[in-house]
Amino acid sequence: MTTKAATKAAEVEARRQEQFEAKVRRLTGQTVSNRLKKADVLTAYHAGLTADAFAVQVAAREPVGRAVHPLKADAVKDAGDRARATIERVRADLEAHGWLLKDVAPYPRNAYDRQARAKASLYGSLTKEDEVASRAWYDAAPEADGEDRRAYFRAGRPEIVRMSQWGTDRFIAQAEEIAAFEYDAFICKLVSKVGDCDDAALQGSHIWGHSILTVRKGETIELWKTQQIWNVSKLGNPYPQWPTRIVKG
Repeated sequence: MTTKAATKAAEVEARRQEQFEAKVRRLTGQTVSNRLKKADVLTAYHAGLTADAFAVQVAAREPVGRAVHPLKADAVKDAGDRARATIERVRADLEAHGWLLKDVAPYPRNAYDRQARAKASLYGSLTKEDEVASRAWYDAAPEADGEDRRAYFRAGRPEIVRMSQWGTDRFIAQAEEIAAFEYDAFICKLVSKVGDCDDAALQGSHIWGHSILTVRKGETIELWKTQQIWNVSKLGNPYPQWPTRIVKG
């Protein structure tokens, strides 16, 4: 006998499968989706893959996907290198200002100052309080008009920081993860945008310069140009994108 709970659970599971399949088909585009078997989609679902991960697997098997997928490693490396360069820029800035975080990247009083908020967030995520330096400042701090030194320390001490190994490692990892995610999305979008084709070959690199993708569709040859750009999220985090346009031969 089937209980209401079991019926409800079956309905929820069926809905999840439908949503998974719909997203995969949306990400891969109509031409690829038309060739995609439902059984293969369900196999991926039951294997625990996300719709995004399975969609890029499907797209990477297409001629266009096979041509551009090898540059994913370069995209991730570039993101990591840029993150390391940002860390070194923050380190140099703080060092030049005595590691006083509030002097370099104070949180703005104006809540609408997005640039200042982003800077404060970045510097804060890459640093931690330097307890040794803070203690040294405390020990050297004079009493203020007879007040207890501890109260003076709490109220007036500067925020002396040092680089956080955990924070910098996390910053690099996040940059690489975002680049990998964005590149997977780029593969899916490009496969969907180009549509069915017989062959595709890539010349150049859209990571370090620009690339030209030569696509053959029967007797028709199409050229698609891609060049990497960098955008900034609402939180101030940079991320790469690869806009592609068809060019006249």
